[in-house]
Amino acid sequence: MRANIYDLKRSLMRVSTLFVIILFSIISAAFAVQFFTHNPFGQTLYGGYPYQGVNLIGIATSHYYPSNSTFLITVYGYAFNNQGQPISGTVEVKVLGPNNAQYVKSISVDGVFNASFCFKVPPAPSSPAPPGTPIYFGNQISGTGFQPSPPIIPYPSYILVLSSGGVNRMQQFFNTNSTSPVIATSEVCYTSASISGDKSLAFVQMGKAIALSNANGVVKVVFYNQKKVLGEQTFSVVAYKVKELDINAPYNTTAVKVFFGNSSKVSGYYQYTELGNNLMSYFYSLVFLLLEILLPLFVIYLGYSYFAEPRGRGSLEFILSRPVTKTDIYVNRYIANVVTVGVASFVLVAVFYLVVYFYSQYMVPLYVIVLNWLGLFLLLTTYLSIVYFTGGLFKSSNYTILIGGLSFLIDSFLFQIMGFMPKYYFIKYYVQFASVNEAIKHYIMLQGDSFSVPLSLLASLSWVFIPFLLGLLAFKKRDI
Repeated sequence: MRANIYDLKRSLMRVSTLFVIILFSIISAAFAVQFFTHNPFGQTLYGGYPYQGVNLIGIATSHYYPSNSTFLITVYGYAFNNQGQPISGTVEVKVLGPNNAQYVKSISVDGVFNASFCFKVPPAPSSPAPPGTPIYFGNQISGTGFQPSPPIIPYPSYILVLSSGGVNRMQQFFNTNSTSPVIATSEVCYTSASISGDKSLAFVQMGKAIALSNANGVVKVVFYNQKKVLGEQTFSVVAYKVKELDINAPYNTTAVKVFFGNSSKVSGYYQYTELGNNLMSYFYSLVFLLLEILLPLFVIYLGYSYFAEPRGRGSLEFILSRPVTKTDIYVNRYIANVVTVGVASFVLVAVFYLVVYFYSQYMVPLYVIVLNWLGLFLLLTTYLSIVYFTGGLFKSSNYTILIGGLSFLIDSFLFQIMGFMPKYYFIKYYVQFASVNEAIKHYIMLQGDSFSVPLSLLASLSWVFIPFLLGLLAFKKRDI
């Protein structure tokens, strides 16, 4: 085996490499668990664990028939998981009728289901009304004269969903004696619009959308950014048929207004569902901020232990006695560290979102994971390049700790407290380490200032390659 290949493999297969990867995994998992156990938003959503992954939309209709004093209640519903896919299993619908009598039906479903109940209502006493007052039963006028008091309507009904995986969830499904839409979304908190009026509609959005209505018609979705209309889409729906809609919201949409019949409803718009948006905000406002403080210290130590410290104590001289050049040593060890940092940072991001999936069954888009990893990787690689630059420039490893520590303080603290300066915008997007993270955040969160993404990426790559190349040139010219 060639000596330079051997040195590369030996640099990769060290205990410290495995230690960094395991450490990053533990840190990542801890942050994700913290969100669901201590974050107010996470605690609110997940207090009912393990009732995740079950969502409901539906239309409940209730009709009173005065001829035989009966109520007919029909529930049309759709049960789906956090990715919008139908849930197969058993649905139990329970209606609480007069005198708290329970009416229960259990049916096997594959997403879509409906259940009807018919039961007697005790006769209601009549009371006098002014002459000519119409008597209403549902939408029909039965006569004039005496106006009976309203019939006894059922108490709020509940639906209990038992999925094939044993997950169950009970939600109030309707509570009126007229046609009413129902949205009982689970922990993912989809953008939703429950419309009641001449036509009723249950509508949830999660990139694609699911709609269920009580009438044929056209659903119009208008996209807003504050008060500015960005665009609209229209979809046809069929009564009591579940319809999947492909929503193409314009960039930077913050709210949607759903129109159906003569009624409408405004709701917030979340690119990744409300849970997803809160997770992204949590990741950038706390997790990434803490990672910027904690992880660079480990990377500085990693580069120090692989290159600067062996050079300081003379260990590299023994390696140079073999057919290995200074360039081989410098590049091989740098590549080994870059691979370690790349794998460890990807594991960190992947573990974070795997824990998220474990708690919520919410699958973060792959491009979000890749971009989060890329930003973190470029940041940590910058510190690695600075460590190698210092190790190549000075034989004493003390300078590596000093300059590495100063660069950490400048980027992690000094740049962060310069927000009051007129030129902070320039520092934020083009000077600080891995400034491309601002572009990544801008893209993922659909927010941020206008700036040059290519220039920001170039600045970030410059922080990686320029110190690396300068360190290599200095190392080749100086005594080992």
